[in-house]
Amino acid sequence: MVQQPVAIVAVLLGAIYFSVWITDRFAWAERLSRVLWIIFMGALASNLGLVPTGAPIYGSIVGFTVPFAVCVILFTVSLADVRNAGTPILAAFALACFGTILGVVVG
Repeated sequence: MVQQPVAIVAVLLGAIYFSVWITDRFAWAERLSRVLWIIFMGALASNLGLVPTGAPIYGSIVGFTVPFAVCVILFTVSLADVRNAGTPILAAFALACFGTILGVVVG
């Protein structure tokens, strides 16, 4: 099992690289988003014992990357596509935005 923080980050960066590689190379893998591939690879590495389930480096990573990732995901949303998808999708998107704002205020 990898214990050193630099090695843990290397394994996680490897999962990110693999997710980009597999979605660019195979059409069937592109059906899932890269984020789902990253989550799957991280869970697989954790369940196989390659990385620990809890490490101090995770707090540092999550403290920076999660807010950044939420911003990036929201910036990539095309509101025209959401509007064309219909009212239920638009209502779900509005509810998700409200929930995010509420979570920020409460947090």
